[in-house]
Amino acid sequence: MAARLDITGRGGKNLRDKWAGDNPTAYLGLTVPDFPNLFCMLGPNTGPAHGGSVIFQSECQSRYISACLVEMIERGIAAVDVRQEILDDYVSKSMPSMKR
Repeated sequence: MAARLDITGRGGKNLRDKWAGDNPTAYLGLTVPDFPNLFCMLGPNTGPAHGGSVIFQSECQSRYISACLVEMIERGIAAVDVRQEILDDYVSKSMPSMKR
């Protein structure tokens, strides 16, 4: 759904263009390189297809986002962004069948 929105990141990058291929990815299903402070709850590849609970997943993601915000406030950080190599490592370990 987020790819349908006009979301612009660092350097004018558009999320729609970034996710134009068949395999959109986000670190922990939440963050995308070059889109600082963007958290996509229930983002790419996060659906609990194995019978898990989307409520539990949303609660975990909310805790992660809250922890990031607390850290930002406490350290005076204006923006957080995942590095591309961190996302690539995450994808290769958690979704080995996906090619980047």
